[in-house]
Amino acid sequence: MNTNIQKSQAMNTEFLVRPRISALLTQAVEKPLVFICAGTGYGKTRAVYDFTKNAEIPTTWIQISEYDIIPSRFWENFINGISQSYKDLSEKLKEIGFPDTDEKLSRISAIDEAAMPKQKHLVVLDDFHLITQPTIIQGIESIARKFITNRTFILVGRELPKINFTSLQAMGNLCFIYEEDLVFTENELYIYLNNQGISLELQVLHEIYQDIKGWAFAVNLVARSLKKSPGYMGYARIAFRHNIFTLMESEVFNTVSERLQHFSRCANGS
Repeated sequence: MNTNIQKSQAMNTEFLVRPRISALLTQAVEKPLVFICAGTGYGKTRAVYDFTKNAEIPTTWIQISEYDIIPSRFWENFINGISQSYKDLSEKLKEIGFPDTDEKLSRISAIDEAAMPKQKHLVVLDDFHLITQPTIIQGIESIARKFITNRTFILVGRELPKINFTSLQAMGNLCFIYEEDLVFTENELYIYLNNQGISLELQVLHEIYQDIKGWAFAVNLVARSLKKSPGYMGYARIAFRHNIFTLMESEVFNTVSERLQHFSRCANGS
């Protein structure tokens, strides 16, 4: 499989093949455009990574950063990702430049068949929520509309971009995956812990699930915690729940604006 996974080094070796998520993504990538929208710690990147690792579909993984808010910088990053798999196509796109005019979009549409991939190809744009520049968002939307044959763009982020979803949905070219789709079920939690060599009574498993609500970040944390010190009830449960809420604050709460943090503290009387 010809795959450019730039974020693979950030992934640990512990992963679980989740048939439910694999089936969901297999169906999703039949569409030209897929939005995976979930907050921090829901395992959205991990889910896509594991899927692309096991699916026999060539994939280009483009990691978005805060530097990509400038159209020219974004286009350079995009071209570099495409060039890993399709040199001819990337050179033509580089020659055209960022598609910020109708003329450039027409030239992209006219790219000859020789430069276009013949087989199914996935383009993953991870951390797409960092892109707030309307010009870039509109450019990606336009490219996705032009290149709908044998290609799926997967936009992974914490919030939905400001794209005109109505026409895309009307044409059946769009799929959404949200937090409620990504959370672990209680059975998936059981399988994951069992794969880690952790055996629990069903009641204890149920208590853990009620505490973490299938949050992927917490699933990994509880596995590590139970490996170090088996047992969950009593003091261990209280300590773990405290650690979970602390991590939720550091991973989620502290990433929002100071204004929203202040509002939340006021609402909670703190």
